[in-house]
Amino acid sequence: MTRLGRLRATSAPEGTAREVNRKKQQDYLKNFLRANDFPTVHSSRAAAFQGVEEMVYPIHGAAILGCPRLLRLILLAGGDPLQATEPSGRRPIDLAREVNREGSHDEVLELLSSEVKVLHLRDAMALMRQTTPETPKSTRRCRSTRVSL
Repeated sequence: MTRLGRLRATSAPEGTAREVNRKKQQDYLKNFLRANDFPTVHSSRAAAFQGVEEMVYPIHGAAILGCPRLLRLILLAGGDPLQATEPSGRRPIDLAREVNREGSHDEVLELLSSEVKVLHLRDAMALMRQTTPETPKSTRRCRSTRVSL
């Protein structure tokens, strides 16, 4: 069971705004995984990217899409930001750099290059009580969940 699945089992009563939002996030991630033939966030599959045949993971697809929302969901579900493709050993950040055009993947590159941790709300609230840094909200909307791999 993924972390998102465990969250659902211990969440607020169905129908609350929090539960509806969590369900939308789960559905968004499931749709991405299904559309790209990944059974789970930890599964790999063969793909050809820029003429190279290799085994890729969902986090590589999110990096190629340049979708920070999807990347955060994969990280929250336990995706490894350092996961390398096989056999070439390219990491998600490497793939995002390859397709970055005029800043199209800047937010994804920032997430992957920094030591940003994706936290559950409870953990984030505990950290916010300690410090209150200003962080900009992502304004980028992802157009598609299908990756051409």
